[in-house]
Amino acid sequence: MTMISATPDDVCSSIKDLGWRCGSVMPVSFYPSVRRFLVQPENEAPTELKDDDWLVVISHSCDVTAVRMEHEPFVEVLHCRHIETPQSQYKNRRSTRRLHLRPNKAALPNFYLDAHATADRYMLPRQVLAGCAPCETRTLGQDAIDGIQAWYALRCQRPAWPDNLNIRLAPVRDKLEKALKPLDDEATEIRVSISFENDRFRLAVFLIIDEDIWNGETEKRQNAIFCFQKFIAILEKCKGIEVDMELSRPINGAEFSWQDMRSTDGWNFANLTPIDKP
Repeated sequence: MTMISATPDDVCSSIKDLGWRCGSVMPVSFYPSVRRFLVQPENEAPTELKDDDWLVVISHSCDVTAVRMEHEPFVEVLHCRHIETPQSQYKNRRSTRRLHLRPNKAALPNFYLDAHATADRYMLPRQVLAGCAPCETRTLGQDAIDGIQAWYALRCQRPAWPDNLNIRLAPVRDKLEKALKPLDDEATEIRVSISFENDRFRLAVFLIIDEDIWNGETEKRQNAIFCFQKFIAILEKCKGIEVDMELSRPINGAEFSWQDMRSTDGWNFANLTPIDKP
């Protein structure tokens, strides 16, 4: 494929007209044209691409379709590899380094991809997108796009939990992960408020459930609450940790306020790694 011979502004218009946006996937036929840009600092040769690999645009849609090339000269892509069996420690943004995601829950319910946050992330000249249209058979659902963006945001925004709290939670980390494994990350979230007094961490823990499920899907709501109860029971047994049972509860997402969000942190197992360990 050859690049379009046109002014930079025309190229920007072409990128928009072709339908490129955040979450668009490059067609396999275009891999030879972009592979030369997929070079990591420690390597001289470009990254190998297989036909079942996905190159996903992760720049915001407004940056992908910016009207002037000098405004956004580059576009970010994530190199994702197909995996047969996802691992629970990399699902649902439980790791900030590696993500196992389902790109399209509706079209591909049992299909998963694997990506590393930095080793698989590349900057490409944005003008290359004018050379072809996004793949029609490989698409990301909005939930997957939101999940990738939240994953990257988590790397910068996740709270710095005290090492002493991490140490106290470490012995039961596996049990906590197992308790939450059945939760639907697209419809629920665990949030926690942390305080410290008398050498004990006091946690108020909330299970936020999507309003539609809370009001209309009784079985899903009950299953989520059951997972939450197991999670709380494990936390209560941690030495040096007290769960505030007067505050901790499942709650309808429509009733969890902006002020509640400001006073709590999203529970994420990536927060449980002490800062002096990998």
